[in-house]
Amino acid sequence: MSPDAAPNRYRLQWNGNTLFLHVPRGTASKTIDQILHRHRRWIQNRLSRPVLKVQFPEKNHETGNPFLSPDPFFMDGIPFYLAWEKKEQTEIVIDRHNRLLLLKSTEEKKKDFQIIITQWAIHSFFSTIRSILNSYKKTLGIQPQKVFVRPTRSQWGSMSKNRNMSLSWSLFAFEEKILRYIILHELAHIPFPNHSQQFWNFIQKKMPDYRQIKKDLLNSYPSPRWLDPFQGNRRSLELPNWKEDFRNIE
Repeated sequence: MSPDAAPNRYRLQWNGNTLFLHVPRGTASKTIDQILHRHRRWIQNRLSRPVLKVQFPEKNHETGNPFLSPDPFFMDGIPFYLAWEKKEQTEIVIDRHNRLLLLKSTEEKKKDFQIIITQWAIHSFFSTIRSILNSYKKTLGIQPQKVFVRPTRSQWGSMSKNRNMSLSWSLFAFEEKILRYIILHELAHIPFPNHSQQFWNFIQKKMPDYRQIKKDLLNSYPSPRWLDPFQGNRRSLELPNWKEDFRNIE
């Protein structure tokens, strides 16, 4: 269960390194103390976890491509730098050898690289989610009704009583095996609503190494501030027609 509350009250947020408490302006210090005391176990659990730092690779200047952003970002647990190459038709190429995400476009399109890359990232994330869900549908025979991606940082995923699955956008940066575990975890809540022994037996049977995979959630995979399809809003994005074949949206 997430400690997040209604936006007009307060919100606890953990980004892997720092704990944030968002409260309305003018909130009394006594009220803040009560909030922190109420969630003390959740807070202590986060603060006691070791944080595994990931080293950024150095930019490979031998590529000859100008970099569009000074900050690297992560995909599938791998840090990439964003570079640009002039081309009439827009194209995005993943160069894993040089750890580059190469945007090929006109000079005019280059100015909108933040929008182009963010849209590409969310559709790429949707495609991966769809593939995992279809795989589990064949092996487990269970599936959600709807799938949403949300800008949550204190909750990796959730499954509602109506079988609507929510996944954190932060998972885009993690290795695919992490996303597979989170999706399996939430799907398991369809037959087993609580974290009962039956629930964990189900997880163990389908993913025997899940305990080791869970440890990778301690990794910190920061992304540039501009790589945010939500732009600071708390709205959600619904995976469109996820039960159908994935179609790229131009």
